[in-house]
Amino acid sequence: MHLGRKYYNLVLWAPTPVLHKKWLDLIVKQQTVLRERSMIFDTVVLNEGYFYGANKVNCAAPFNNGRSIVFGTNDGVYISDLRNASKEPVRVLALLDVLQVDVLEDYQLLIVLS
Repeated sequence: MHLGRKYYNLVLWAPTPVLHKKWLDLIVKQQTVLRERSMIFDTVVLNEGYFYGANKVNCAAPFNNGRSIVFGTNDGVYISDLRNASKEPVRVLALLDVLQVDVLEDYQLLIVLS
């Protein structure tokens, strides 16, 4: 059994299959608790199925108080409204290999590194 980052093998003996199953259930439950407690980030799908193949997302930045998002892709810069998830992102700049995007909302400025 693999335990921890600097793992080691540990053999646990149980006299009956029922106790063996109980031990395994408790170990798995504790591993799940520890994994959830150490989770720093929560993964959320922002757009599914639109960016695929050669047009992959390289970076993203929120704007409009988190209601919209700017994607930097291999094909350009796209804007998507998170309130309407069924609507496809709209390409606003046709640039190749966008590496970084940022939005300065106070100055109404979109910064793109391509």
